[in-house]
Formats: sequence, structure tokens, C-alpha cells
Amino acid sequence: MTKTHLIVLASSSLLALVTATSGCGDNTDRADAGDTGIGSLGDGNDDANDEAESSSSSSTTTGGLLLDMGGDTDLPSGMNCGGGGGGMGEVDFSYIWVANSPESTISKINTVTMLEEGRYLTRADAAGNPSRTSVSLSGAVAVANRAGSITKVIADHSKCNEMNNGVPGLQTSSGAGDVLPWGQDDCL
Repeated sequence: MTKTHLIVLASSSLLALVTATSGCGDNTDRADAGDTGIGSLGDGNDDANDEAESSSSSSTTTGGLLLDMGGDTDLPSGMNCGGGGGGMGEVDFSYIWVANSPESTISKINTVTMLEEGRYLTRADAAGNPSRTSVSLSGAVAVANRAGSITKVIADHSKCNEMNNGVPGLQTSSGAGDVLPWGQDDCL
């Protein structure tokens, strides 16, 4: 079987699966959701459900909270952003780290100002060929080089070791045109 035949066969199988599970049949077996589109499912015992419905009123019909939608429901119309799922408050920094493979550097770009705030070598011989990055909660990045090494760059200058290169004061890159030699940047 050729590659083309396998693709056609896979596509046909997917189409058959989608067609089989697309909700064929009439609406008689479906729960009545009314105008809201929200229905309820029972446990299969129709008599018990009928008794429960007649003896108590449902909170869904009175506008109460539904399922796990707790929290402030008094938002103005059209504002469904809420709290973002438990965010961590104000953002102290916002960087994206971009590997510059041909240059063996990594760029620290401020996503608010869209400025490159630093560029760093990723290997002592300047032949690292950086590829994958992983960013910690503190904003520091670990970059994996195709040439077989990993380099960590600290994003927050207050956490850099000012004596890392033996010279008092912080020496670190300030942008694209300021790549310090290996061992001279206090944030590596």
C-alpha cells in the first residue's frame, strides 16, 4: 500500500467515525433543555425523579448557581473574563525568550514594550546552536543547545550574582548589540 492509499484510508475512517457519532436519530430520547439549552440527567429511575421534581424546586430555574460556576455572577453583560482561573495578581515582568540558532545566542524580549532587553551567548565556544527553551516562574530560562549543553539565564537582574565575573557591579547584556563574552555576563 502506498502512502497516498494510507492517507485516503485514514481520511475515510475518520469520516465514518464522525458520521457515526454525530447524533443521528430523532429528539425523543433527549432531555428537554427548554430555551436555556441546559438540561438535567437522571439516574434512570423515572419515578424517583418525578417525586423529587414535584417536592422541591430546582435552583436552575430560579437563576441560582449552576454546577461549578461559583464566584461573582454580577458581572455586566458581555464581561465573562472573571478572575482568569486563579491568576497570581499583577505581572512583575513579561518576557519571551527567543533562540537565535545561527548566532548561538538567546534574546530576552519584553512583551509589553516589544524591546529586546538582552542577548546572551549560550555556550563558551559560541557554537551552541540553541534550540529549546524552558522558562521558570521567576522568569529565568534554561536553553538547550543542539551542540550538547544547557545554559541558564536569569531574567531578574536583582537575582544575578554581581561578582559572578569577578568585577564589582552588575555586568549584563542590555540589548541586541550588547552580547558579552562568555564568562563576563553576571546573569549567566
